Amino acid sequence: MENMLLFHMLHMLLFLLVLRFEEESRKLKNEKKKFLKLIESDERFKGARLYDASKGSFIAIAESSGYIALKTVDLPEAKIVHYNDLNGFEIREDRYSNSAKARQVALVGLLLGGIGLVIKAVSALKEKINHLSLIFNVNDFNMPSIEIKFLKKLDSLKINSYFYKKNVMQKINEINTSLSYIEKKYKTR
Repeated sequence: MENMLLFHMLHMLLFLLVLRFEEESRKLKNEKKKFLKLIESDERFKGARLYDASKGSFIAIAESSGYIALKTVDLPEAKIVHYNDLNGFEIREDRYSNSAKARQVALVGLLLGGIGLVIKAVSALKEKINHLSLIFNVNDFNMPSIEIKFLKKLDSLKINSYFYKKNVMQKINEINTSLSYIEKKYKTR
């Protein structure tokens, strides 16, 4: 009798977990549809490149107009900024650098140019990565920075994994290339 009760309780718990997963999945799909609808209806984003980050976070970059749309799960609406309203962007990996050597390598990477170099240099010191975000610093008193997460603790990946190299790093490098392009095109003097 006790085993049967335990079985039913576990079955109910599993059922509730599946329902929650389906609800979360539906919510994320709706968020993406809402973001896409916003981008498609805004002339400033004609021909924009779209990037999915971690669950519920998106970036759209319109190289032709210099506009960037940022959406996170924490933002009720996408934040739209022109490149000239960016104070910069940075990479946050595992919330902090693990050692002084990692910070030195990252600094050298920045000086040599390129966000991709920074990630590769810092990542080379570790086997696994738990957090990876792009932080956009914006000219907005109410929201001075927006963090777009690419990896969260639950998404922890090995640095040399195919998924990390192909999906995460490729997206970060494409975003860096687009931002570098519009920096040259729109940076105010």
